[in-house]
Amino acid sequence: MLTKLKWPPHFLLNCKKCPLCKDRKNLVVGRGTVGGLLFIGEAPGRVEDALGTPFIGPSGNLLDQMLLDSGIHSYYITNTVLCRPVDPVTNGDREPSFEEVLACRSNLESILLHVSPVFVCFIGKVSEQYLSSVINVPYSSVVHPSALLRRGGAGTFAYKEAVKKLRKVKEMMYEIKAQKN
Repeated sequence: MLTKLKWPPHFLLNCKKCPLCKDRKNLVVGRGTVGGLLFIGEAPGRVEDALGTPFIGPSGNLLDQMLLDSGIHSYYITNTVLCRPVDPVTNGDREPSFEEVLACRSNLESILLHVSPVFVCFIGKVSEQYLSSVINVPYSSVVHPSALLRRGGAGTFAYKEAVKKLRKVKEMMYEIKAQKN
C-alpha cells in the first residue's frame, strides 16, 4: 500500500543546509499544480520570504500578467533556493551563490519528484545557469520579470517578446504531453 507524502515534507521545512536559513522568515517551497509545466526562478524576495509563497511581490505580479497574456493557467512554480538571499550591506535581495544553489539542490530534486513536470521553464539566468544540467525533461527559459520591471514592465517590446516566448513554451509542453498519451 502506498502512503501519500505530506507536502511539503518535514525535512524541507526544517532545512538548515546553508547559511540562508539563519535569516529566513519562511521557507518558500512552491505553489501550483503538478504534472505539467514547472517554472524555476532564482530566489525568494522580501515579500515571498515574509509570506512563504514564491512570486507574489512586484515581479510575481508581472509574471502573473505574462502568464495570463500567454494563456498559461496551470503550472507549478518554485526557485533554485528556498530561502531569501539577503545582501549584508544593503539588506536587499541578491542572487544566490553557486554554493547556496548546490546546498539546496536536493530540496529542488524533492520538488521535481513531487511535481513530476513534463516541461521546465527557467525564469532568469541564475536558475538556467545552475540547474539546466540536472533537469531531465525538455526546458526553455524566459527573462526574469524583475528585469522587465527595470525596462518599463508590461507593454514594452521586451515584455511582448517574453510573452511570445511563454506562448512557445506552452505549445512545446502541450506537444510533449500529447506525445506521451
